[in-house]
Amino acid sequence: MRKAALAVVILIGVFLIVGSSGNFRTYTASRGATLGIVSGENSYVGFTCPPETVDVEAGSDVEFTLVSVRNLMNVTIVVHVEANFSGLPEGANGTLDEPNAILQPGEEVHFQARVDVDNFTDGGLYEIPVRIQATWNGGSAKIEACSAVLNVTAKPLVIEKRLVFGNVTFPVNTHQSWVMEVRFKNNGDPGDFTVVDFVNPMLFNVDGVTVSKGTPVWGLGLIIWDVHLENGEIATMRIAVENLNWCHHSSTPCPCNYSLNTGACVLKIGCSCHNTCPHYDNTCCLVRSNGITVTATEGD
Repeated sequence: MRKAALAVVILIGVFLIVGSSGNFRTYTASRGATLGIVSGENSYVGFTCPPETVDVEAGSDVEFTLVSVRNLMNVTIVVHVEANFSGLPEGANGTLDEPNAILQPGEEVHFQARVDVDNFTDGGLYEIPVRIQATWNGGSAKIEACSAVLNVTAKPLVIEKRLVFGNVTFPVNTHQSWVMEVRFKNNGDPGDFTVVDFVNPMLFNVDGVTVSKGTPVWGLGLIIWDVHLENGEIATMRIAVENLNWCHHSSTPCPCNYSLNTGACVLKIGCSCHNTCPHYDNTCCLVRSNGITVTATEGD
């Protein structure tokens, strides 16, 4: 009997603390639940988190409702939402569109988030923890609400090219030099790969090729890079080129766009760069990078 009486006293004390302060400090809930934070008999802050994972493919972005908050009280409340994007992988960045809202009694607001994912982001499931802070006249609540779960899908092979040195625009008939970087990642099984790139030898000269791993050979504008990559491994190749000089005139004499190349190609097994033209034929490519274009303009 003494134990039962003690339990009743403790419960009564808890109800008195919550009812008098109007301040429920913290509450933790699992994803997908709808909760009420109680302050008095008829006052609540409700929230709903995404019931399903949010899917996004590497190299794209996604917008979604991170959390919905409802004012179930009979007074106005001010809501502030915090999202922790620190657990996202490298190359993924998240933002909350608008973290603050004023809710009238019965009103609900949907807080929107956006996540941008680059091509080289690792695939997998990543959590975005959500915290809600609500204040009203005479009370407040801090709620460790839930976590949205982001499902990143990565492509088996990823290859990109960027210009790391040189002018994107330049005057006609001027000597120019550029350095292009090819970045290649293997998200699949370990394997040996051949990357083929091409620079038009009638317009540009390949001054040199350097790689972080593997073996490159080049001639007459054709670059062949053999490289072994483990799962998740990234390797890079840099290609230095310059425009040609013909009798005191450059190979870029007209004000127009010039293609430094149309994109690097990862060859399919069985395809040969000796009897095909993979720099033109996509059927021989497992995956192809973007190309690089520069523009010559009229001088002043």
